[in-house]
Amino acid sequence: MKRLCALVLTTAMLLSFASCGKKDTPNDTRVTEANHTQTSESTTAVSQENNEPQGSTENSGESIQLGKITPGCMYILKGGPVISSIALTGNRAGSSVFNSNKTAAAGIRDIFELNEYVDMYFTTKATDGVQVFVFKHNEVAEVYNNYNYSGELQNLVARADLTKPENAGDSWGSVYVNPEDADPGYYDMVFVCDGAPVVVIKVRMYAEDELAGKTDNELRSIMHSIKYE
Repeated sequence: MKRLCALVLTTAMLLSFASCGKKDTPNDTRVTEANHTQTSESTTAVSQENNEPQGSTENSGESIQLGKITPGCMYILKGGPVISSIALTGNRAGSSVFNSNKTAAAGIRDIFELNEYVDMYFTTKATDGVQVFVFKHNEVAEVYNNYNYSGELQNLVARADLTKPENAGDSWGSVYVNPEDADPGYYDMVFVCDGAPVVVIKVRMYAEDELAGKTDNELRSIMHSIKYE
């Protein structure tokens, strides 16, 4: 009888252990899948961030597809990282807070009216020879790397020679896109130093009075929305 009881008890314990093993398997699988998913998402986010040459000192800008770049972000062209950060402000829309002269490589103001003076602020090692050219948006960056900026340029709507200010934090100058020469839409601001293209920023130009009178929050909402158009 004792042997029979011992055999029954042993069998019950084995079944119990087997049952616990089966319960642990799905939990282990879920943890593994969750960790894998989290790792993949982190890797994707890092890869996307590294692939955007915002203020990059590594990326030459060659072969960048402008149709995929984000408005309001710096993209380095073949002239190299002469300008490390930029601020753009305007005189037609937004408060002084919205039109901050604090420079950055991303999140730069990228919406303006065609009749607006756009002021420019830089963090740069350049002291002179800086120019800005405003072109109708082009989806291939190579055109900007290959232009002769002292000659005649296709799809150019405005340009300006910029001067380093005497006081740090002051504007280098401004550029004006005449509504008689341009239509609302996307444009590329190409910054050139000593004849070499160094940075391009994609911006959106609106019709006269289309932005004026809007609150800062409304303007930020527009900036957010154009990033997904």
